[in-house]
Order: sequence, then structure tokens, then C-alpha cells
Amino acid sequence: MAGSLLAWTLDGFSDRFQTSCAECTSCDDCANLTDTGDRVMRGGSFEDPRQQLHTSYRLPGDPAGRYYGIGARCARDP
Repeated sequence: MAGSLLAWTLDGFSDRFQTSCAECTSCDDCANLTDTGDRVMRGGSFEDPRQQLHTSYRLPGDPAGRYYGIGARCARDP
């Protein structure tokens, strides 16, 4: 699915990002619901360089803004 658009996530953006299993905690249905102002966008859009076209690519975005190449995907039904 990478490459069609950047996808919004529910997570609030933080510069600190858990990257190693030494930092892993037991988690069920985890999300950073802290109101940080920015939300995490993942993936890469059709206008991004190929280095950014993977699902681990993340960056902040203002959810009130409108951007070319950014959308949403339905991940699950709560």
C-alpha cells in the first residue's frame, strides 16, 4: 500500500519513537492518544522519493490542514 498516499494515524506525533525491543512493553491496542497537536502520517505518497515509500516512514502533520497526497485508510472496525 505504500506509495499511493501518506496515511493519517490516530497517534499523536512525538520525536521519541520506540525502535528497539529493549524498549518494548506489553501492549494491547496501543496508541499515543496524547494531544500533541500533530498526528503521525505513515507510508509515502506518489510524489515522495522511493526511500520514503515504506510503512515505517513517519512524519508529523496538522490534522486540520489539507495536503496533496495525504489521505486515510480503514485499518479495522472497532
